[in-house]
Amino acid sequence: MGGFGSLPTRAGDKPFLFCEGEKEKMENETPSYYAVIPADIRYDNRLRANEKLMYGEITCLSNKLGYCYSTNSYFAELYDVTPQAVSKWISNLEECGYIKTEYIRKGKEIVERRIFLVSTKNCEVSTKVDEGINKSLRTYKQKIKENTTRDITTSDNTTRDSDKPKSDFQIVVETYFQNFKNLYAQKKVNTEKPYISMKVAGSMINRLLSEIGKEKIIMALDRAILDNWIVEQGYSITTILSANQLNKLLNGKSTTSQNGGYVNNKRPASDNKVGEIDF
Repeated sequence: MGGFGSLPTRAGDKPFLFCEGEKEKMENETPSYYAVIPADIRYDNRLRANEKLMYGEITCLSNKLGYCYSTNSYFAELYDVTPQAVSKWISNLEECGYIKTEYIRKGKEIVERRIFLVSTKNCEVSTKVDEGINKSLRTYKQKIKENTTRDITTSDNTTRDSDKPKSDFQIVVETYFQNFKNLYAQKKVNTEKPYISMKVAGSMINRLLSEIGKEKIIMALDRAILDNWIVEQGYSITTILSANQLNKLLNGKSTTSQNGGYVNNKRPASDNKVGEIDF
């Protein structure tokens, strides 16, 4: 090949060629740059999890030259998959508009594939050799620094304010999460954190604080621990504080052990679960 050597390929993988020594250098060198995965990509449902991870790897490998020249075989070995799988990931990333590929030829033969990052709505990417993706990384590092400073400041303020009395809202929320934590420790709920709507739960708590007060809400939360049906449903605070369940809990009426856990053979309304959210 006159100065070029080919990477070993698996069936179906396109051979990409490199100057002698480049293969060893590439495979022995571990990128030390940050991986950048913008929100556009993280939350794009068209992409598989491994495709999002590969995008991050491409940002690392693009830092020096402004593009990534790694082969399908390299990524396949890195992620322990087949080159065909890698080829599909790259094709999908390109179809979704996040990367573009160019092929360098020597005569009719392909000697290198170059993968370029395409700027997204939330992450501008420079492909200049002297910048690589450093500009984007500097932006991310600055944001990390700003967020860290903000967190430290918030932590200091929290420490100074720790002697302030807690609001009834805080007490209710802390009671709920402590109860949920205890249920999780006892393996009575399946998730470490509850799946609830912050907006709905907060609205219910504030309304009930003015109507029945903190003590009765906490009483209902504590009694709900002993209600098999509520626990089986995930010990959701929005279920506990719904009018039907709250009335039964405060009046000592249980929804358990009748008709598979349902009173009058009727299932309570859905809990409007929208995802795992912390208070």
